[in-house]
Amino acid sequence: MMNRLQELDEIYADYEFQRKTLKLFKLNVKLALKGTVGLSASLLKQSELHSFTPEIAKERADATEKHLADSTILSLWIVFERCLVEYLQNGVTISLRSPISELLYDRVLKDIEWWRLDDKIDMTKSLFDSKLLENLTHIKKYRNWVAHRNPNQQPPNIKPGNAYTYLREAIESIQNS
Repeated sequence: MMNRLQELDEIYADYEFQRKTLKLFKLNVKLALKGTVGLSASLLKQSELHSFTPEIAKERADATEKHLADSTILSLWIVFERCLVEYLQNGVTISLRSPISELLYDRVLKDIEWWRLDDKIDMTKSLFDSKLLENLTHIKKYRNWVAHRNPNQQPPNIKPGNAYTYLREAIESIQNS
């Protein structure tokens, strides 16, 4: 099993770097809006971003910040879900050696990939305490909202840092079982 914790750590480190870079950009925009520093006279002069007005730059930066958070949570969830599938696949064993049992074994290994996410979590819920399971459910709901954007549903309020912490804890529980 690939080191999923390291993969999770890398995604979160990338998120933090991008968030801090965006924060620097937003600070520059804020100064430009106050008239202290013009965007074209700032660090942005060397980039293609200097053509944006400060108002449009602020609007785009705010939207980018939201997309960054959504993408990060989705990426973190993907690592957790892959870990879950690998755990379940590793749990499948053949108890009887016969042509049908080997066919069933191969089929189950392939089909685990396509099982409903709720079923995968239900099969592994004994690995998680009730609070972590509740947090995983919230992250899953947020992930579903990001993936499907159902306008009739309000997503739970999940921050990337919290998603990272809970998913890291869940992966540690899976790897330590």
